[in-house]
Amino acid sequence: MNELVEQIVREVMSRLAADDPASAGASSAAGSTDARSAAGAAAACQDSIQEEASTATDAAGGRRELVEGNRTGAALSLRSAVGAAARPSDQLFLPGKVVALADLADQLDRVRCVSVAAGAVVTPALRDELQRRGIALRFVSKNRSDPTAQENAEAELRIRVIVHQGCIDERPLQTLRLEGASIAVSSSECVIEACDEAARAVVGNEALAVVMTRYAAAAICLANRIPQVRAVSARDAAELKAAMTMVGANVVVIDPGGVGAYGVRRLLREAAIVGCRKCPRAFGARLN
Repeated sequence: MNELVEQIVREVMSRLAADDPASAGASSAAGSTDARSAAGAAAACQDSIQEEASTATDAAGGRRELVEGNRTGAALSLRSAVGAAARPSDQLFLPGKVVALADLADQLDRVRCVSVAAGAVVTPALRDELQRRGIALRFVSKNRSDPTAQENAEAELRIRVIVHQGCIDERPLQTLRLEGASIAVSSSECVIEACDEAARAVVGNEALAVVMTRYAAAAICLANRIPQVRAVSARDAAELKAAMTMVGANVVVIDPGGVGAYGVRRLLREAAIVGCRKCPRAFGARLN
């Protein structure tokens, strides 16, 4: 464009010089100035056009960055949501009678509560590690399939102990500690009343009742006459576990004279470990 303007100016000046030689020099100088002015204007116009094009390009780039940013943010949000959905539960259930720190390996990450079966033995090393990490320890009834999915998973197993006619000293029983179970001790002078009290404690409730009496055979018969009561008796822990599991017992009859004080504690601990069980379907029609 600059060359075209200069060419036009030269042609005009040449014609003027041919018509008036005297003013050719002055006109030539003026023409040169006009040419430079025109060239400057053309350059300014070109710069303005380039600046507008650059501004439009920047604006388009800004819009692209905004769109890409929104897409990136949406992708990050989606990944965060997927990560949250895939995050493992903050509760852990550990079955078994003995639970040790070695059984957990690296399962304690992001865990806030560890649940074990009622009556289970938790090793001191595991207790210390849970306390160090600030993780709660809960004992639950063993028949619950997965306490992490139940609202009352942390509830203790309730055991009602009824002592008939002072057949055993109640004081050791009141101070007896069973992990995952709470014991309430009462006394009765009548074996029939003792069985009735045991029935009230277990029917409709997730609880166990233990009747301490020298008249074990009579107590078993009396208790089993009450609807929804399933009473058993045993002389050692293995026998008690088998009997409770077989019929889903909710009442245990113990003769302290036959097993001694140590045997009573062993039987109570085993009852807490076995926990409340439902009546097997095969016996439900008769036993319930």
